[in-house]
Amino acid sequence: MNAKRHRIGHRRPRADALRRMVRGDAGAALLIVLLFMTVTLILITTMLTLSTNELAISGLQRDSVRAFDAAEAGLVEATRRVEEGRPFVQGFAMSTTDATSGSASVSVIRRSLGVNAAYLEIRAEASAGRAARRLSALVRQQGIAILPNTVLARGVIQRDRAVISCGDVYALGAVQYAADPNRAATRCAGQPPTDTYAGWRISVCANPAGSCDGSTEVPPCYRAPCPAHPSAETSRWYPATRLAVAAGSEIGQDLAAQTGRCPAAGGGPLPDHTITGTLATEEVVADVRAYGFDFDDPDAAGPIPAQAVIPRFLPCGLPYRYIPVVFPQEDGSFIQRYMKAIVYEHWLAAYWRFDARRMAYVKRSGGGCTDSSCLSGGVEPNLAAYPQFGAIPPLPETPTMAGNFNCRKSAAGSLGTLPVACDRPAGRTSTMGCKSPEMACSPAADDPVAIVLDGDWAIDSPLGGHGTLVVTRRLSVPAGFQYWGTVFAGGRLSLGPGAVVLRGNVISGDVLVMGGDSRVDAGGWVPSLPAGRAIVVPRGWWER
Repeated sequence: MNAKRHRIGHRRPRADALRRMVRGDAGAALLIVLLFMTVTLILITTMLTLSTNELAISGLQRDSVRAFDAAEAGLVEATRRVEEGRPFVQGFAMSTTDATSGSASVSVIRRSLGVNAAYLEIRAEASAGRAARRLSALVRQQGIAILPNTVLARGVIQRDRAVISCGDVYALGAVQYAADPNRAATRCAGQPPTDTYAGWRISVCANPAGSCDGSTEVPPCYRAPCPAHPSAETSRWYPATRLAVAAGSEIGQDLAAQTGRCPAAGGGPLPDHTITGTLATEEVVADVRAYGFDFDDPDAAGPIPAQAVIPRFLPCGLPYRYIPVVFPQEDGSFIQRYMKAIVYEHWLAAYWRFDARRMAYVKRSGGGCTDSSCLSGGVEPNLAAYPQFGAIPPLPETPTMAGNFNCRKSAAGSLGTLPVACDRPAGRTSTMGCKSPEMACSPAADDPVAIVLDGDWAIDSPLGGHGTLVVTRRLSVPAGFQYWGTVFAGGRLSLGPGAVVLRGNVISGDVLVMGGDSRVDAGGWVPSLPAGRAIVVPRGWWER
């Protein structure tokens, strides 16, 4: 019994040890399980964190791309607005019905000016979700609605001592000059003589103080060369030249479709239409083909290449079509005649090129050609030497001229004091701009301003300005006004009888009537704020 107890007592310590060992192994297993669960939790947390971060990064990338696309769309929209003459100076916002697609705020800053041309910085700030992008583009705005150094009107009438001293004169109807025995003395210094293009006729009034009916010293001229006159440069008169129409017009689209229809271009025949009637030259014609091509060979004998045959885009010359045109006459009546219509953009590309240093369009002069308007001999056409190849530009559309402004005054009336109280932007006042050193500018620097006056207006005080002045209807300036830049009137433009001096481009949607001591110096490359349709040339872009 005692031995048995001894054996049993001898076993108890081993059982305790075994139990302690088991308990120790269980603790280690628990520790291992806890460690495994901790590692697993860390891995799961890391995976979830990485997935969340990836989703966030992916969302930010998506928002960033959407914001970039919205900003880029803003740049494109601003470019289209500049091209079409729609409002852009005031800035605009773009957004979509889907809020996640982004929205953009676009502003345009003028960096430097030329003659109806400018360098613009277009800024677009866009956001989409949690991302924002800011893009800028530098573009060159080349205004094509107004040619530099020109007077353009439906008709031009001078009286008394009024004079157009330099620049080219274009009229859809008639031009009647006042006799000016001192024309050489009144010419702009360093500028070429004035070329005159009229769609109907050109005449000189020897009795400017009274009626000019039957009192002109030479008969009205309907076709160059015009008879000499002692007080007029009739050798530079080119009546009944071509009438240019916009490419987007119905006639322009019809003419553009005929561009390659000649044997040299392998095209089909021109439409088989004829006209019978009286041309603008007063020549009566019958069964004359309505469609054709103008080759513009200066002497019609060669070997000088046909001026308008440009292989790149005018392989047959300038396509034209005779169209009936209603011309206003000096007495206010109207007359219908046939005239050649060509596409304005064709003629502009063929005979003008943009001079980036002067920041203006200049007439081509027959030199070496480096663009798409080369003649077959590798030279450019020569409008400077052969002004008879001119064309009367279309009148700019008033809405496109009035779309971009620094100050707009809505109610018609008279302007006698400065500053102007603007209706748009509301509460703002503005001067008419300042030209240094010609005007007393403070500070002494050019400050051109774009002013739009809605309705009929009169400027009846000795004011001055610089930039672009747009009057949507009639404008009367009796005396004392001096302006540098572009003056546009959607209706009749009357200057005088007092001293009025306009330096730059002058455009009237009706008749320009000059009297008294009024004077227009259309030459001189006076900078102006661009208005109307334009060609936009991208120069670069960056992200701010």
